[in-house]
Amino acid sequence: MAPRFRFQTLLDYKSRLVDDLRLEMARKQQTLQRLQQERRRLQETRSRVADELQTKMQKGLSIQAVRQTYQYLDFLEQALVNLDERIRQAEDQVADVRQRLAEALKERKTFEKLREYAMAELRTRLQKREAEALDDLNIARYFHSEPRS
Repeated sequence: MAPRFRFQTLLDYKSRLVDDLRLEMARKQQTLQRLQQERRRLQETRSRVADELQTKMQKGLSIQAVRQTYQYLDFLEQALVNLDERIRQAEDQVADVRQRLAEALKERKTFEKLREYAMAELRTRLQKREAEALDDLNIARYFHSEPRS
């Protein structure tokens, strides 16, 4: 059985942390994309309603209908402002998770390097022991094969 890397538990923890942060990042990005799609939809609706209002005003429209349309446009504008704030918060959250993920990746990489160094040191020690054992065998073989007088 090969000796266990003494920081393997920490390396496993860092790997799980990286995986968890990647999942969190994906969820945050999906939320951001969904909000951006909603913003595009609201902008298209606002543009369509404004264009329809202009067309209808040229043909003649009651004051009540114009007032209601402007109220609806104000509602859409406020919804866009609120959505912009939510998008900004989502972007901040994505940036925060990205920063934490980068830090976790660096920490995991550090422990992976430590494991590589430990394994290289172990290989060196094993090669040295093997070389010593071979030297001992060769010495024993030399003394046994030498004719005695």
